[in-house]
Amino acid sequence: MSMTKRNILSAFGLCALLLPMTLGAKNQVARPLTIRGTGTTDLVTGAAFMWGVATHSGVFTNEAQLTGPSSARGRLVGANGDEVHWDATFTNTPISSNEWLTQLTVTVTGGTGRFEGASGGFTAEYVETIDWDTLTTTYSFTGTGTITY
Repeated sequence: MSMTKRNILSAFGLCALLLPMTLGAKNQVARPLTIRGTGTTDLVTGAAFMWGVATHSGVFTNEAQLTGPSSARGRLVGANGDEVHWDATFTNTPISSNEWLTQLTVTVTGGTGRFEGASGGFTAEYVETIDWDTLTTTYSFTGTGTITY
């Protein structure tokens, strides 16, 4: 076999091996993200539940768990069942006897469905109202950022 024929066959073989990887690769794109939600947090158990609407997921529910005094982890489930997994850090500053100003930073850590391998995040600032009888907080928030998927 001549050297030219061998080179052509080698190049063809390499292309045949790389083609499935190229076709299977996900072309991730950074997109603007806006999220609006309402939620409640149980200060005794650290469990939080939120619901709302976000770009790219539509109507969502979200379950979270406090993981420290100023951190949380959760999963947002969109209208079609795809999930966005996230970690958050926050600061709470008292503004009255039953209100905190919360500054929140959420980091997207992956997900399922179209959000598999997602990254990005958002920030939000909002007021939490504390019910000292039930040791729960309630809040509504709007966040903006980006999500890459």
